[in-house]
Amino acid sequence: MSKNQHFPLNKEAKVPVIKCIYHPEQTVTNFCDSSECMHPLCPVCVAHHINEHKNYRDYAQFKTYDQVLGEVNTEINQFLKSLKNHKDQVSSLEEGYYRNEKNLRTQLSQAHTKAKVLLDEYFRALNSELEASIKVSKNRFENEKLRVNQRLNERAEINVNYANGLYDKEKSARSLMTYLHSDVRGKNEKFIKSLTDLSEFQGLSVKVDTSKLQEIHLLLSKYVEVQNQSIISAVPQSQQFIERSHQIQQQQQRQQYDQGHLQNQQSRNDLLGSQNHTQFVSRPTQLVQSRNYSQPIIQQPIQQYQTVYQQQQPIVSRLTSPVRIQQQIPQYQSRVLVSPQHPPVVYEQRQQQPQQQYLQQQQQPQQYQQEQYYNNNKLQHQQLQQEQQEYYPEQEWNQQQRLEMQQQDLQRVPTFQGRGFQDFEQTVPRYY
Repeated sequence: MSKNQHFPLNKEAKVPVIKCIYHPEQTVTNFCDSSECMHPLCPVCVAHHINEHKNYRDYAQFKTYDQVLGEVNTEINQFLKSLKNHKDQVSSLEEGYYRNEKNLRTQLSQAHTKAKVLLDEYFRALNSELEASIKVSKNRFENEKLRVNQRLNERAEINVNYANGLYDKEKSARSLMTYLHSDVRGKNEKFIKSLTDLSEFQGLSVKVDTSKLQEIHLLLSKYVEVQNQSIISAVPQSQQFIERSHQIQQQQQRQQYDQGHLQNQQSRNDLLGSQNHTQFVSRPTQLVQSRNYSQPIIQQPIQQYQTVYQQQQPIVSRLTSPVRIQQQIPQYQSRVLVSPQHPPVVYEQRQQQPQQQYLQQQQQPQQYQQEQYYNNNKLQHQQLQQEQQEYYPEQEWNQQQRLEMQQQDLQRVPTFQGRGFQDFEQTVPRYY
């Protein structure tokens, strides 16, 4: 863009004389401002141009040529003025950018200076404290050293005198008896112990905790930081590495847990498959730690019990169908096995107890809570009605008849003739 284009055009400039390209003897005086024309016209062209618009059922929009020149001139001048304003704005932004760059460096340098001054003052105070403590400790040590040397010389002189007197004809017996009957040996031991305590004397020390240095670094990052989108938009590589390490660790732990769970499930299926007609009891015997992998590792994970199956000796009976024991009940209860094809049969599940104790318990029956194995109340009611119809006669039983029935029940063992049941189980109190 040339320099002259930055200035508005002269509105008082003389309008140029332009000859018509269709009629060279005529000059351009008008201009059709229609969006489909935009063409200069001479007086002869104006008459023809009107007829052309009539043929297209349209109207011409005529303006004088100098009027169109003025409008275009004004539009260009406004655009150039706008460009000049934008250029001035860019220059101002450039100056502000470099001025801000200098201010940023100054701010960071001032923050560094303040932190450095504070750090230097702290270590200067520590150094002064250390020097004063060293001076006091040194004086104390010198005084203690003089006192110990004096006592050491005294004890050495005393023991040397005793040692010299032992081999003197006149002083041997007296020196020996005096040494043995005096407290010289006790004082020697006490003095040696005091020397040992002096050698174990702990002087000054400088404690440096390197772990706190990370806290200082964290505080410094909160004290001053550079805020730039181009810099902080990307996650630091150290943070990416830490997050990726946590993800890998969680995936490995999840895989190990899944593998162990599948192995336990397979072992359990193999055990149940090989012992198809063997009674088992479920006991919580293995402790398993489980956690939610979406949460962080906690210091004390939640502990759960994993149910495993352990083989149990079957109850002595002539039952040929497998009966799975749900739990060991200390008291006596009866189980009703109901099959759609066979009437209900009652058998006893009890612990091995003396006959008299068993009869006493039957004379004073206890109330037990019924175990619910299904939600079909209608079927439950039908089973109880069937059992009552079979084992509950209308007449009242006296005590002797109950005892006779109990003895008969001990000898009665129902058989299922090898039939395998997939039946409903319902525990109900015994009728006696």
